[in-house]
Amino acid sequence: MVALQQRLDDDRAAFRKFYTEMPKIWTTRSARHAAKNLIELDQYRRLPFGWGESDPIAWGKFQKLQASEEELRQEFISHLDKIAKTAGSTGNMSAERLSEERKRFESIKVQEKNLYRVRREWGRQFINDAKSVFDIGAGNQVSDIARSGGQSADLLRRYVRNPDLEKGHPSDRAVFIGQMAAVAAHFRAGACSEQSAWVATEAYKLMAGTQVTMVADDRVDHMYTVLGPPNFLESAYVDSWPAMPSVANVATYGLKNKPENWTYFQGVADGRDLRAEGAKWLHPLPKLPSPKPPLSFEQATAYLHGRDAKAVYYITSTKEGYNSDSDTEVLPKQGLTLSDDAFTANATNNFRTKNMSMEQIASMRSDFHAGPSVTSKYPTRAVGNSKKSTEQSRRRITPR
Repeated sequence: MVALQQRLDDDRAAFRKFYTEMPKIWTTRSARHAAKNLIELDQYRRLPFGWGESDPIAWGKFQKLQASEEELRQEFISHLDKIAKTAGSTGNMSAERLSEERKRFESIKVQEKNLYRVRREWGRQFINDAKSVFDIGAGNQVSDIARSGGQSADLLRRYVRNPDLEKGHPSDRAVFIGQMAAVAAHFRAGACSEQSAWVATEAYKLMAGTQVTMVADDRVDHMYTVLGPPNFLESAYVDSWPAMPSVANVATYGLKNKPENWTYFQGVADGRDLRAEGAKWLHPLPKLPSPKPPLSFEQATAYLHGRDAKAVYYITSTKEGYNSDSDTEVLPKQGLTLSDDAFTANATNNFRTKNMSMEQIASMRSDFHAGPSVTSKYPTRAVGNSKKSTEQSRRRITPR
């Protein structure tokens, strides 16, 4: 997989070099204009999460370029073919060179799809495994809380995010993520941040050489993991927190890659078992409490109100409309993999979603495998604008 990414990066670099060598005679041609836009899109994708927050005009341009990418690609190829056939218009470039560059350019899209499919399979495996590890469930989803008799919420508050269980904070950020994941996996309960950490540690152990990123989204206090360079189409967005999770690519992820997204953790997988390393920073953990009988949804809602729970959710299916979890050759431009309704069901509206009944939501869990999650200790906001709040949020993050 590392070799596949390197080849793709090399071909992207070759296209950028080809653009700089285009003869001046092409200045007024559409081929040069299309190439310029594609180069600009590539540059935007190399920026870190959150850059659009301080430059909304550029962010808007990036979104337009991303939406028109396929159109630009076809325009470039079409005009390149015309130039190659027009005598005396190629400048210092031979027809053979143009043919070679055309083939290389076309291969980029194929490589993106192939590499994405490999990472998608890893992501699917991680989701299945996470659902088994965190079988007690999320501490902030009413369906899991009802099914576990309130235990998923109790474990999250009492143990998973209890700083007294820690010996200290490891200076290595990757080991800190492992510490988060280790305590949550032990108690088999956690919210989105815990599950994201668990997925990240699995990737660190099994996908050596792959860039791994945990992303926090301030709009909805949500966290997920990206396998591969975050803003490129060959990367897989893995989110095991929803009841019916799926893997997505950057173009179709349900949270729409808004500029509020930013990096909570990023590193290159090196084969380490981060959970084992992180566990060394924990005191001996207590045994898992005995299971509790399940609650009805009405009882679960009353249970949550009694504990002043404000960030607890029903969730809708991630299989809404088209999404990039398809096995077809075409990766669609549009589609939601995580419904916005998932983030509107809370204490202020009695934990009700807009479009689904309690019975439908309750049935969703049984349609998937059982599963586990990761940990992120005591809650703070996911992101902040000030340097102080950013540092605090890099230590801890609130659910989902």
